[in-house]
Amino acid sequence: MSTTWEIANLYLLSAGAELLGDAPTNIAGLSADLRCFVTGKYLEQRAGKARSFDDFVVHECAHVLHDAKPERIGLPERRTRERLVDLQFRKRETFAYACEAYHMIVEHSPRPRDRVTLAAELIDRGVPSDETVDKDELVDILREASTVRNGWKRILERCGQRRARSHVSRAII
Repeated sequence: MSTTWEIANLYLLSAGAELLGDAPTNIAGLSADLRCFVTGKYLEQRAGKARSFDDFVVHECAHVLHDAKPERIGLPERRTRERLVDLQFRKRETFAYACEAYHMIVEHSPRPRDRVTLAAELIDRGVPSDETVDKDELVDILREASTVRNGWKRILERCGQRRARSHVSRAII
């Protein structure tokens, strides 16, 4: 019920109407049950921000990748993996922040050789994070992603589940 209330207030806020309840909300976006909701205000703010790390939609879409089960979104079920993207639990926010920042790096430097320069510039300004993210690790992931051909794959490798390799033991007779 609280999510419905927040979505209604999000809409009312964007329409300039009176909000429901006493506590006004000033959020520009909300994510719930594999869906993201944003206001026109959010989109206007995004259009006005040049070279900004933060992007609510990309951040939340990254969360959808590790929250969603393939069959939930119409893809076939896989026996080997339960989720679309298997992440280490403690690196879910690191993955989302890295996707958010790397998206901006790719968007503003279409040539791979320019990505390292832009990544360094943005890192110098300070990376977004919260108490669940190791800033040094996030910086390291972004630097590494900006130096390789497929930075998205590198982000996933750095945040993904570590899979144990099967070892075959042979007895010598």
